[in-house]
Amino acid sequence: MEFKFNTLVPEFYVIDFQKSLFFYTEILGFKIEYKREDPQFTFLSYQESQIMIQQEEENEDWHNGKLEHPFGRGINFQIKTNDAQQLAGRLNAVNYPLKRGLQDSWYKVKTTFYGYREFLVMDPDGYLLRFSQPLPAPIKQQKKDSITSPIPKTRYLLIPPRSRRHPTKR
Repeated sequence: MEFKFNTLVPEFYVIDFQKSLFFYTEILGFKIEYKREDPQFTFLSYQESQIMIQQEEENEDWHNGKLEHPFGRGINFQIKTNDAQQLAGRLNAVNYPLKRGLQDSWYKVKTTFYGYREFLVMDPDGYLLRFSQPLPAPIKQQKKDSITSPIPKTRYLLIPPRSRRHPTKR
């Protein structure tokens, strides 16, 4: 089977290549698709997502400014996962800090609310990763300012007051 590249594949420049490679492969469970040695570079995949990591070099033409920790300021990378709780558990098992713990969040797209179980973690260089597991049963809005089943309020969107708990919330 031929390897298929996603249409968008971010490349992270890293200070300690081996430490980053260990974080992505041994802790998070990314798969190594291929490697190059000079400079150190690895193409990684996780379920349907792909990233590249490369050892930072001072004379790199690909930068638009000096890299300072934390890298990737102003952006987070949402990575779909089949089991956010299990993945957060792997990080907790090795005492790797989460930037934001596991929680359910709801996002409105037109008249539908989509739920995700997600957490935030910074990689060793400070790139912010958001692992998101889609929750079942999106909720349709019936009319302006009302929805079929109230959703717990999150800091990401404004939603109507709740009269009962959403069935996916424990």
